[in-house]
Amino acid sequence: MADKRPFRVVIVGASVAGLSLANMLQANAIDFLVLEAYPTVAPQVGASIGLLPHGNRILDQLGLYEKVMEIAPPIQIFNFRDTNGQILARHPGMDERLVERHGYPMVFLDRQMLLKVLYDNIKDKSKILTNKRVVRTELANGGVHAVTSDGTIIAGDILVGADGVHSTVRSEMWRLAGRFSPGLFDPNEHEAPPCENSCIFGISNLCPGINPGDLHCVFRNSSSYLVTGGPQGRVYWFRFQKLPEKVHGSAIPRYTEKDLQKSLSEAADDNILPNLKFSTLIENKVSAVMTPLVEYVYKQWHFDRIITLGDSAHKAVGGQGGNAAVESVALLTNILVKALKRSPSGRLTTVQVESMFADVQSRRKPRLELNHHYSHNRANTEALDTPLKKLMAIHLLPLVDEQVVTLGYCSQHPGGEMLDMLPVEHHENLIPYKQELLCEPMSRGSIQWVLMMTYMIFAVVAVSAGKYGTTATDGFASDNSPNDIIGDRSTLYEFSLSWTAMAWMSYLKPLKLYAFGHLIQPVGIIMIEGYRGRNKLTPLGLPALWLMLIQYAGIEVAMPLYYLIYTLISDVESYWWPLRRFVPLRHARHIFTACVIAEAIHIGPVLSDTCLPQWMEAAKSFWPLLVSVLVTIFGSFGSYQTALGPNKALKAELKLLGSIYLAAGLFGALWHFFAITQAVRNVDPNTLLNFGRPAIFEGPPHIKATQQTGLFVYFLASYVWAVQAIWDLNRVGRAKIHVFAATLWILLAFNMEEYARQPSPLPARPGSRKRVAPIISVLTLCLFVNLSMSLYQLPSNRLIERRLCVDYYRQNDPSQIQPGGSVDEKLCKIREIEKDLGRIQGVMETLWVAGVGSFDALLSTKAIMAGPVLSVLGGDCVFNSLTYSLVSNLTDDHVQRAIYFGYMSSVSYVVALLGPALASSTMTLSLWLPFWLAIALLSLAVPTIQMLPTQENTDKGTDGDDESQHEPLLSSPRIKAQSHHEPLLQSVIGRLQTIKTIIVSHPKNFSLLLFSFMLTSLASSDTKLLVQYISARYKWTFASAGYLLSGKAIVNFTLLTIVIPKLLRSARQARQEDAAEVADKSNIRNAMYCLVASVFGALGIAIASEIWMLIPSMFVYALGSALPIFTLSLLKSPVISPPHNSDSSDPEPHIFSIVMLVKTVGSLLGAPLMAALWVRGLGIGGMALGMPFFVSQACYAVAIWVFVNIEVDRDVLAAAERRRRNRD
Repeated sequence: MADKRPFRVVIVGASVAGLSLANMLQANAIDFLVLEAYPTVAPQVGASIGLLPHGNRILDQLGLYEKVMEIAPPIQIFNFRDTNGQILARHPGMDERLVERHGYPMVFLDRQMLLKVLYDNIKDKSKILTNKRVVRTELANGGVHAVTSDGTIIAGDILVGADGVHSTVRSEMWRLAGRFSPGLFDPNEHEAPPCENSCIFGISNLCPGINPGDLHCVFRNSSSYLVTGGPQGRVYWFRFQKLPEKVHGSAIPRYTEKDLQKSLSEAADDNILPNLKFSTLIENKVSAVMTPLVEYVYKQWHFDRIITLGDSAHKAVGGQGGNAAVESVALLTNILVKALKRSPSGRLTTVQVESMFADVQSRRKPRLELNHHYSHNRANTEALDTPLKKLMAIHLLPLVDEQVVTLGYCSQHPGGEMLDMLPVEHHENLIPYKQELLCEPMSRGSIQWVLMMTYMIFAVVAVSAGKYGTTATDGFASDNSPNDIIGDRSTLYEFSLSWTAMAWMSYLKPLKLYAFGHLIQPVGIIMIEGYRGRNKLTPLGLPALWLMLIQYAGIEVAMPLYYLIYTLISDVESYWWPLRRFVPLRHARHIFTACVIAEAIHIGPVLSDTCLPQWMEAAKSFWPLLVSVLVTIFGSFGSYQTALGPNKALKAELKLLGSIYLAAGLFGALWHFFAITQAVRNVDPNTLLNFGRPAIFEGPPHIKATQQTGLFVYFLASYVWAVQAIWDLNRVGRAKIHVFAATLWILLAFNMEEYARQPSPLPARPGSRKRVAPIISVLTLCLFVNLSMSLYQLPSNRLIERRLCVDYYRQNDPSQIQPGGSVDEKLCKIREIEKDLGRIQGVMETLWVAGVGSFDALLSTKAIMAGPVLSVLGGDCVFNSLTYSLVSNLTDDHVQRAIYFGYMSSVSYVVALLGPALASSTMTLSLWLPFWLAIALLSLAVPTIQMLPTQENTDKGTDGDDESQHEPLLSSPRIKAQSHHEPLLQSVIGRLQTIKTIIVSHPKNFSLLLFSFMLTSLASSDTKLLVQYISARYKWTFASAGYLLSGKAIVNFTLLTIVIPKLLRSARQARQEDAAEVADKSNIRNAMYCLVASVFGALGIAIASEIWMLIPSMFVYALGSALPIFTLSLLKSPVISPPHNSDSSDPEPHIFSIVMLVKTVGSLLGAPLMAALWVRGLGIGGMALGMPFFVSQACYAVAIWVFVNIEVDRDVLAAAERRRRNRD
């Protein structure tokens, strides 16, 4: 018979939470019983309750909102008062404003009145049992029993404890868990809840000066009052008092009637209004109760089939508890209804119930913790807890507008829960609830700190470039330039106006105009955001500060810092509310006009040949202030206009700002077109090849390097910020934009802008085209191939993990498998699955590389045709050996060669920047989409091969045309021909003998360098585990870990493309004699620096117990990425590879093949080793998870010892130089 009973929910406590849940279950035809300890359902205990808009929305779904509004007036006026009851701030019309913003007002009424409304709506009153105090709970087979004080046993499928702060259900749940699951609950948690305040809450009859709908907050030292006018002339009041010290658990006091009377007597003389004392409220009181205010969110809310909700699970300082309780039971109802619909039997297993309860807790807990944090801070502010709080409450509060004041009160409303299955009346509320958005808003999480670190790195790089470089005016006499037009510090102006000869003077005016067309856009953004209400109390609200920073520090420094501050303050969802985003129309109308006028005044002298007076020259430095001054002056003319309502103002503002953005965009497009037409007049193909390095950058190297670095930093920071802005709009549910497509469009726009900045007024240097064009084609090929390889790594990990996860839960807990056969990714982060994934990755890596290596016997000299495919499959030895060999022969200049190697390495990190982020974003759409994109990119690599440099382009001073010179070690026509007659073993032995001959013919330094390549390749195998390491140790998804790796890649890319080339060029200028010797010693020294960074970075990653420790360690580790620049450069040194005689074949083409083979051996050893260490670490747990990185640290340390033993022989270098001169 028991099996035929419908699914039943037993609710302990006819509280707001309990009766609200009963109404929700009734609406969904789910059986329930409510057990109430008292004789009546709604006793008068002297308490009132405030219903906030998100709570009223749920009542509206239940059909109870109108009944509440019939008996209680909404709060209409907010009054903030000081110790004497004097007004600090007054905000009328709050009922209309809250309805306009959130759809519902704020209402205060007797708690008894609300309980009566909830109780009266229950159709079957027999389901509400009074005088049923629960004293014990027991678990039954497939159910739970509640035993009452009169011996009644109530059976149900789940039991919900809604019995308040001193919950019996919670105590019983702890007792049962201690018996069946020891350690599930913290045994000391009963002593954990803190208490800092006591509260006397009461109800009084009509008091003079307290009108219905009034709300008064009275700030006092160590105490505060909240007094509201309610229905029927009632006055609801709360007196909060700070305790002498914070107490916990059993030390929290229990107050008696005597304690209440004593506290009332001591506070009787306190002013509520100037002419109303607290004694009047005491004289007219209907009831009053004194209680400690416990504020705590319990760690665990549920066990087996029992869950606690409301004050029994989460208790906040007054004013938030009732609404939070209604939200929690609404979410439980949503999840329960869905679970029962999925169950054919109409019952739920214990595993399904526990999963349901865990879902409720995980979704509610973060919001409740924020709610409690806000309540705690508000209570401390109202009690003037610290001098800072006193300054905010007494002195700053009167200065800010109503929107800022009510932000804290309203910040919790939009994220409120609702009933998914019941309709809600549509309201034109200004601030949407999360259910009305395209997706639920979420925080940036750790990505926030990655972005901030990225912008900080950009700013540091820009400052460093300026520190070691110079301003555009250095080295030039002031009388060489009319009006000293290049006195601006901004890189944008330096770029536009840099010049080294008077021949460039004719180009200064059009370039200055182009800079004007571009600069007006960031200036416009700074001005608009500076006038937004949400930025008033932040550094972004000081536009003059940022404009002066652009003037004196440069746009390359100012804008990354601007983006950093923006990122810091814009994470919270309330930042995106229309409530505080308005730009006052009287100012917005004149922003664009002020920008144009101010810049025109600034640029005017450039277009004139007249010399200006000295005072005007000095005044030019303060032109940014003119923008703010003009906006203020023009805006003052419209100050008399009547302010529009929020909805009308929003529409007018959006239309006006849209016009400003359009005008700024057209200005930019106009001057882009202007610059392109200037470039077309004198096109040099070399300008197309110098991506990111405009041909206009000429002159002294220190000036040129500063300008190039600054401009690139500004563009890259702006690109990241633009992509971030799109992601933010998706993140907060305001848009649903395809991030990947938008990213590509923005990248295309930046590329077009960069091309527009490359007019070439002077002829290209002789020979530069021959040296630059080949590297572009090789870099393009590497970009396509590496990006395709990067795209498949994240989804392949996820595919393997998903399959392992499904297999695991199919055997252990089939209920976790969702319809369609998938499992939530968060449930896959368990040790058993991570171990299997690590083993598979280690074996798969080795098998891929070894298997693809067998293709080598089939490849001819044009093996690079198959290189892209082999690289994606794991056999990138062939591809890398050929591409690096090509690059090494592009130039005889060792510095330029090292820079080329840096560019080659930087491609990998451009891919690391775009690849994981691209894979992460596309994985959210479809797990297979990254694979298809990889195939598409791989197909683009094939036509790129046709643009690679031919042999005559790359051979530099080689003698003879011996066939062996062009035979790759990996394969050759001769080997291919012999393969038809020789056994495979003999062929392999022959190749090993060739390798041995080459190594023996080289000095000991070559062997040492090869050993270092193997060590570093083995150590770098740990990076392939980095995604899984982040996912397993910090419980991140693979997609989130991919975004973090993209941040690391920014550091790599900046280092390889900006910092290292700059340092190498500066070092070359400083050398005078023995340049080769200095270069070799410098390469060895720099390689050791990189290895030291790798040692500390790997160690930091290994010991990082928190994500905030991991992020800086990853960036330190990234500094070691410059190692290949110096090690590969050493391969061309005579102390490593002595020059060959003219009558012998050149072994140099084989060297890079040997290096890549050695690196492959390192990978073959490293992959299974790191996988084995990873699996072992997973078994141990804790810091042992970092075992692969501890081993990597040791490998890098040994590599340092290897470099210490490499000797630079001056005689060898001198002999090599003599041979080179004789050959020339």
